[in-house]
Amino acid sequence: MIRPGSLSYMAGVFYVYQQKMDGLKIVRKLPRNTAGALIGLTLTGVGVGSAYCFSRLVEQPLQKKELDCSTCSLTRGAGVTSGFTGAGMLGITFTHAYHFQPNMGPISLSLHSITFLSRSIYGCLFLLIGGFTGLALARKLNGVHGLQ
Repeated sequence: MIRPGSLSYMAGVFYVYQQKMDGLKIVRKLPRNTAGALIGLTLTGVGVGSAYCFSRLVEQPLQKKELDCSTCSLTRGAGVTSGFTGAGMLGITFTHAYHFQPNMGPISLSLHSITFLSRSIYGCLFLLIGGFTGLALARKLNGVHGLQ
């Protein structure tokens, strides 16, 4: 489940690029390597959480024959990967936004991150790619377990 983490990271890179293109400068920094640690923690959480939930919600029910239709597994797979991609994108964009937006508190930064990603073509594209990753993985598992 590396894809949701890499898409989340790319959303953060795009945010920094866009803020610099708009002329904003970094006005505050987290102490020492805290920003890198927070981003690494977010990426790890997204990857591990996505893999775990995909296993519990898609792979194990298919192995136990609890899911009898392919549409169920495809929907679950897309939901898991796009959800974790979106959560990772928000976490990383929030961390970067902290550096550029000095007058915002935590709630304002969260709303700013959500607004930025929802208005961004890249943000929507990354969510779609995350969803299609789950679809592809679930489709592959459907073929292995004999569902069409």
